[in-house]
Amino acid sequence: MAMLSDLRIRVERLIRGDVRNEDISRLLLDLRDLSGGRDTVREMGDFEAHRRERNKGVVTATVSDFFTQFQFHLSYTLADRPVIIDDLPSDIATVLRVTFSKLNDDILKERTGLERAVVKKRLDSLCERIAKGSDGRFFIEARTQEDAELLKCLTGYLIVQPAFDEARLFDEFVDTLISNNLLKNGERSSLASTKSVLALYAVACMHRCVIVLKDGKQAKLEAFIDSSFGKIQVGAVGSFFSKKHGKNASIKFPVYETEQLAANCCDDELRQAPQWSETHLESTPGGRLIKLA
Repeated sequence: MAMLSDLRIRVERLIRGDVRNEDISRLLLDLRDLSGGRDTVREMGDFEAHRRERNKGVVTATVSDFFTQFQFHLSYTLADRPVIIDDLPSDIATVLRVTFSKLNDDILKERTGLERAVVKKRLDSLCERIAKGSDGRFFIEARTQEDAELLKCLTGYLIVQPAFDEARLFDEFVDTLISNNLLKNGERSSLASTKSVLALYAVACMHRCVIVLKDGKQAKLEAFIDSSFGKIQVGAVGSFFSKKHGKNASIKFPVYETEQLAANCCDDELRQAPQWSETHLESTPGGRLIKLA
């Protein structure tokens, strides 16, 4: 109860517009164990506690899923190499399951003519029949035409999907406050001005953190300005070896998206910098992203 009364005081300051980074920090840290299954609140609390390195959570899972897809497409699609049903990569089951989990129902129905539940059943059956031959090659036992069609469908997409965005983070943050009696339903609108502050605080918190995957591969999180809309995002940067080009290929994809325009919340020096990979950032209670100096 003592902890909750302390947190309530911090929430009351936010309601009054008295925004302090230390209040956001303390709320994120303490709410991670009170999140009630709200992934973004738990995730940002863990980022606050472990800013240098992360090896679990929704961002780590998102990075792992994308790397799995990208490595496959780098080896096959982008290398003009066909997928041979009698010589599949060892992680083909993971590739198929990741892609299936990210394809929406409409695309699945359009490509297969089937509902998601039916496709999942067929995918489970296919994955259970993946075997390793005496020659070391992986293949599908007792394969059918349906297997071939499903394989073609699920290896035809490289899906870029962020872990979450500022809207989900703010909504789950507020819902967690309400569920723990730290905010009353009637006070929800009073926190609206905190949305942009929380969005940029999350950017600064995630920036330059290293994501370590189970296979040892790493990705570095970097804040950047989206070139299409000028919005601030956080991306994961990873390096892969391309056999086709005989060298490493670097790729960055978004893991956290905001609606914050760099033109409105960054100074000229930061906006004009080509990249922020080596720049330390911090957010201000006034809703700006600045260079730590």
